[in-house]
Amino acid sequence: MTDRPRTPGHDFMGDDHRVAFGQVADRAMAAWRCADLHRRCYLPFGTFTADLAAGINLFDLLGHGWDIHHATGAAFSCPPAAWEAGLDAARRVIDEHRDPRHYAPEILTPPGASPQVRLLGYLGRAPGGRTGDERAGARSRGRCAGTG
Repeated sequence: MTDRPRTPGHDFMGDDHRVAFGQVADRAMAAWRCADLHRRCYLPFGTFTADLAAGINLFDLLGHGWDIHHATGAAFSCPPAAWEAGLDAARRVIDEHRDPRHYAPEILTPPGASPQVRLLGYLGRAPGGRTGDERAGARSRGRCAGTG
């Protein structure tokens, strides 16, 4: 693990995106488990505690994992606590100065929505495949189970 992560110079995808996604997720979890979460991480877009950098990694993985699930129909598994932790980190990083080059406007979710729906809405994704001004309150048409 490094305080100054770099983009690797090789292709992580290989021939099977499902295997690659699982391997990257496993490596990230292993790295964060042994990290000193109080140290500083210098990312291209700011300096964060390792704890918050791990949260950024998490909400990035959840958001893009859902994108892959939604686009391909591939199963995607994540417990509610992961979605909740990702939402907490996203709120601490994105805040009211949301950069439209990186995040669509927040889609408001109904009271009592699941952590998954709330994080996806916060990231500007509509879980039911809706776009524009439509609300993200509908459940995802795909199921959130398994990464294979």
